[in-house]
Amino acid sequence: MYLYIEKPVNDRLFMSNQNEFYVVGIGASAGGLEAVQRFFNHIPEDTGVAYVIIQHLSPDFKSLMPELLSKHTSMQIFTAKDNQEIKPNRIYLNNRNKNIGIKENKFILLEKAPKDHLNLPIDILFHMLGESYKEKSIGVVLSGTGSDGSRGIKTIKEAGGTIMVQDPESAQFDGMPNSAISTNLADFILSPGMLAEKIVQFTGKKLNFETTGELLSSDEKAFKAILEEIQRHSGVNFKKYKTNTLLRRLEKRLSLHNIESLQEYIKLLRKSENEKSAIKQEFLIGVTSFFRDAEAFRIIRTKVIPEICENKRNKDDARIWIPGCSSGEEVYSIAILFDNYIRNNKIGIDFKIFATDIDKKALQQASMGSYPVNTFLEIEKPFLQEYFLK
Repeated sequence: MYLYIEKPVNDRLFMSNQNEFYVVGIGASAGGLEAVQRFFNHIPEDTGVAYVIIQHLSPDFKSLMPELLSKHTSMQIFTAKDNQEIKPNRIYLNNRNKNIGIKENKFILLEKAPKDHLNLPIDILFHMLGESYKEKSIGVVLSGTGSDGSRGIKTIKEAGGTIMVQDPESAQFDGMPNSAISTNLADFILSPGMLAEKIVQFTGKKLNFETTGELLSSDEKAFKAILEEIQRHSGVNFKKYKTNTLLRRLEKRLSLHNIESLQEYIKLLRKSENEKSAIKQEFLIGVTSFFRDAEAFRIIRTKVIPEICENKRNKDDARIWIPGCSSGEEVYSIAILFDNYIRNNKIGIDFKIFATDIDKKALQQASMGSYPVNTFLEIEKPFLQEYFLK
């Protein structure tokens, strides 16, 4: 978990984004056609939202999705082309011979992985969707086998976007939904039709924040009161968090309770202990992974750890503190690198790692040291064999 510092809360609050409309990325595989059809049965043609559907397609077979989907929506349907601009109130499908990504509000076509490698088109789209559309990105994981999508949703979540997953009980194949749910990043877990209704409701709700001179507007007063109420309840001060990120997460809670204003929400918050806990958890962005940020871990591995170990040779044990450890993946990553270096270089030292976080739920998972099997893609094979048990 990382904290992003922004100006104090009593400065002007505003919701800014370089993109004016939401883009919904939809990942579907086995059993996904029915789920997609049920989803679009509940989507009007004028939501002001763009929809990008990624299916697992064989290059040897032509997809019938355009013809079959057109019976469930009146929106225009396109197969994404290189350099094609993304526009609202349209549906875009992936190309059977290419993966698709997004850059500067346009599609880019990418080569698929070789046949002997795992191709993850949903993850690719989700990663680039989150990077490009930030708070305006929504990732939807529908029926399918495997774990495609469960890594890409981390980028969307970290960027301030929203994650929606089909309820596994409503899916023909629950592999992809369960993998996404196991990340603990899903904002909504519902049937396809209810997910669609939630998107319509969520994207149509606008929160505007204004100031007049040096006086706080009613919205800003309510926002400040919300943060103070959470601090009294949890002891956590969110006033230095990134304002836009907190507002996006507040929008989700307002949408969930069908509340129209911050003034209404503060009334709910003051009388509901469950909601205080829920919004605090919503504010804690526990996005992490093994060996997260490859360049940072390369420096830790090649420069930081060797220097620490050489300085500690035949002296006191090395001690490492990791604040904001979230669910522990980065802690175990550093433990692996220290142990690996000490063993390979036969250095007679030991090390201790202290890891802390304000998210008790994340700490419980970190203490267990148990993670979904799909995380193996983040870990080098020798480390996987040496330090993990399936």
